[in-house]
Amino acid sequence: MLSKFAQILRYQIQKSNQIVMISEELSYLERYLYLQKVRFMDSFEYVIECQESVKTCKIHKMIFQPLIENAIIHGYAHIRHGGFLRIKIYHIDESRICFSITDNGRGMSQEKVGEVFGEGGSTPSIGVSNVLARLKLYYGDSYRLEVHSEENRGTSIKITIPKM
Repeated sequence: MLSKFAQILRYQIQKSNQIVMISEELSYLERYLYLQKVRFMDSFEYVIECQESVKTCKIHKMIFQPLIENAIIHGYAHIRHGGFLRIKIYHIDESRICFSITDNGRGMSQEKVGEVFGEGGSTPSIGVSNVLARLKLYYGDSYRLEVHSEENRGTSIKITIPKM
């Protein structure tokens, strides 16, 4: 655990706005998810599905981890077992990649989705606010965000970005 924690810290500290291959980001996310499973006493399982052809594409590092963290901390709050997190990364077409994060956690009302993701003038959460600001900075109007959530059924977040 300490070794994985040290690897995570090194990855986070080294050039935080760096562009990395998706395979590097996946390695980081695997270590992160391992530690979260230990922290939450195996109350959730996860699967990461990534098309092989996407692994060599590049992204700005640390964009998706806060969304995964929210799924674990808020989606699985107060559960002891049965959580399932699915992360999918795939080509939509020749020029776009999709990152999908789906959980079967507590979910949110549409009003709460608006609050968390800053729709309708509400103040978004700090982690989500950071992600949205970075997506806007890095990809301008070229990224797309879709959030679907239903209370007691889970949340699905899809982010589409240009392929690099």
